[in-house]
Amino acid sequence: MFWSPPRWFVVGVLMLGCGAIHAESTDLAADLQAFAKPKQGSFRVAESEGPAGGPALRVRAVAPDWNGLLTRDFSVPAGAVSAELSGQMMTEKVVGSGQSFTAARAQLVFLNNRGSMVGGWPSSTDVQGTTAWKAFSQTHKLPPGTAYVRLNLGLYNAVGLAKFSDIQLTLRDASGKKMELGPPPQAESTDTTTWRPFADQPFRPDSTPVLDIPKILGVTGPAGAHGFLGAKNGRFVFADGTPVRFWATNFGVSDNWRPEAESAAAVERIRRMGFNMVRLHHLDAGWAKESLFDETKDNTQSFEPGRLDRFFRMLGQLRNAGVYYYLDLLVTRKFKSGDGVRDAEALDFGAKIAGQFNRRLIELQKDYARQILTTVNPHTGLKLADDPALALVAIINESSLFLQGAVGSYEQLPKSYIEELNALYAAWREKNQLPPVAKSVPALLKSRDSQVVVFLRETQDAYYAEMRSFLRDELGVKVPIIGSNFQEVVADARSNALLDVYDVHAYWDHPQGGWSAEAPISNTPLVQALPKKNSPFHKIAAQRFSGMPMFVSEWQACWPNETQFEGPLLFATMASLQGWQGLANFGFSESDWSPRMSGVFASGQRPNTTAALPTAALIFRRDDIARLPVQKFPLGKDPMETVGTDLDAGWLLTHALEVDDGAPLPGKAQEGSEWIGAGEVQWKNPGLLRINAPRVAGVLGSFDESPIPAGAFEFRMAIPFAQAVVVSLTPDDLMTSKRLLVQAVARAENTAMEYRPFRKGLQNSGTAPILMEPIKGSVSWTPPPGASLTLTEVDWNGDAVGEPKPLAVDTDGRATVDFSTLSAASAIIEISSPK
Repeated sequence: MFWSPPRWFVVGVLMLGCGAIHAESTDLAADLQAFAKPKQGSFRVAESEGPAGGPALRVRAVAPDWNGLLTRDFSVPAGAVSAELSGQMMTEKVVGSGQSFTAARAQLVFLNNRGSMVGGWPSSTDVQGTTAWKAFSQTHKLPPGTAYVRLNLGLYNAVGLAKFSDIQLTLRDASGKKMELGPPPQAESTDTTTWRPFADQPFRPDSTPVLDIPKILGVTGPAGAHGFLGAKNGRFVFADGTPVRFWATNFGVSDNWRPEAESAAAVERIRRMGFNMVRLHHLDAGWAKESLFDETKDNTQSFEPGRLDRFFRMLGQLRNAGVYYYLDLLVTRKFKSGDGVRDAEALDFGAKIAGQFNRRLIELQKDYARQILTTVNPHTGLKLADDPALALVAIINESSLFLQGAVGSYEQLPKSYIEELNALYAAWREKNQLPPVAKSVPALLKSRDSQVVVFLRETQDAYYAEMRSFLRDELGVKVPIIGSNFQEVVADARSNALLDVYDVHAYWDHPQGGWSAEAPISNTPLVQALPKKNSPFHKIAAQRFSGMPMFVSEWQACWPNETQFEGPLLFATMASLQGWQGLANFGFSESDWSPRMSGVFASGQRPNTTAALPTAALIFRRDDIARLPVQKFPLGKDPMETVGTDLDAGWLLTHALEVDDGAPLPGKAQEGSEWIGAGEVQWKNPGLLRINAPRVAGVLGSFDESPIPAGAFEFRMAIPFAQAVVVSLTPDDLMTSKRLLVQAVARAENTAMEYRPFRKGLQNSGTAPILMEPIKGSVSWTPPPGASLTLTEVDWNGDAVGEPKPLAVDTDGRATVDFSTLSAASAIIEISSPK
């Protein structure tokens, strides 16, 4: 496509606010805004705010945001060796988030032809505080492999106002001659001419599925049949001694109070997908049209009767289906004036941080817990606190007294709450015979002041202890209690380790700066990060305390990442290797199929992910992959150190990691020559996973068409990226089982979907129908001599497709399933012994 330069483009130089072209600067601002717009920021061009009365790009942010930079990319012509950036900047009350580089920023970044940064982070112009107009300039040597140069202007995880004017970007060749800036990268689309439309039948909750995970696991009866859940030696165990692992999903807002028939269908669908727990999330959602509260009142102390009844009925449906519940208490409640809460309108959703020390907010949390846990459910005849189907209770979602520079941090607290916290700290210092200090608690925390860290740790510990005692002793909660799930530093980890279960959240390729499919993403496979510190598994493992169950109450490989279908198998596999006890996918959506994919987190609307979920559920719940040998390590002595700083991520594939302060820090993990991994799972660079366990064989990742052996099974994949597994559907191992599940999944897209440049997010989310990538590949093995094999295809609802068909065995005694011949993602192989 021929590229026509916009009006603000000048050969050799990109300029903003320079004399004759100042009227065109609005085009530059609009173009930048189209590429990145933070949640809390505002961007515009003011015509007369520049240093000489000309235009200036004006950027304001009221909350820190790592995505607070306006971004523009240009291609670099052959022969260019250097880039120069100059201009003028002024700032008003720019406050960063504890680091000098969180500031008003002017920066160039260099990218290769895939959109990945080359040459590391270049030097940038970073300014904090209030400054008059000041000129700046930068000169950079282009790193090898540079194909594009990216201009960043704005506020980098900082608040305040920044103005930019007279911006010039110049490229030069080796002789110093100016060179023409090339066109920006273009949107990309996938050639889907050979892809298959997804045309699955509507979900039929009254059908008899042939792939029924609870039935395969031998799970019968209602949830709670084994008594109340407990925690022992780092594992979950019911009162009668039965062990359990939870493969969970999240319900949010109206999921929790659907109409009866729709709710019944949703419960049956999640049961078939293999979930044995639902996290009841956002019951108190102040941002939603409806919450559990009666919105006609000026307070949040009364439940809306109709929604409460539908909620209780849904709990009864879950209970009867054998699905347990995990109850969140304070999530995103928006307190009102009638609650008697100070600065209620200015207090953010969920009253994060303030809810951990303000007495009125704590009493309101107790009142809410009392109502929801002690009201008799007419559909079960039990109070929720007395219902053994209730398995876990969490005190507060995504909050921490140590949280800085993010949503829910000190920067968003009303001034009166900062003053209250300062007063509490002053009293604490007086009690501990320490001299008074002038700085505020947030300022001291940013400077990592050791005494304020102790104060915050004691305050948070006391909050958790008070709430736990109230739940256990006054309300009669019998199951394990969780603190929060947003730990970043050692002090916070130790605080949450005082509760019964340690809980974390883990996302891969979460959209930057929001929850939209149009927001920037990396679009890189999770499997490539397995033995690396940027893996979510490293963060989880770095916080697994010895003797304490680890639960991941939110995990997701987010759409529109093209390989997001890898999430279920990877999380199930890594959790099994590490011995974690629960995983809650975020999240479930709808009781039936949508015609197109839309939600970033909606696993139930992605056919490739939906197909992978039951298989992963079976592997995880049945404990098919053996835990690795335990490697204990110390958490760290510096309370403000990021968890896992000194822990080599390579241990994840060779040892199950557990925090134990008495253990020495292990050295660097040993790496194999080709495949890394000490147990039933191995990893190969740059991103290929192989599973060879008694009841599971599989491959996931990037392929080069070479045969990949996994025990007795051989996979041949002629597709760049996919997942293929074989799982025993009986308690027997693969070679003696009479019933096998064979499954393969690859990419899926909406029709006419368009990616942003470098495929880093969506420019157009497309239309119905969903298209499925054909899977070129096969798996073969040698069944028992003389055995007869039949193959039944299974649709995305777990129902049979057509009649069973014979599966041939060749002259060498090998059976082969060609994935390209399957009309669905799964097939069941029945094996009958020779007569």
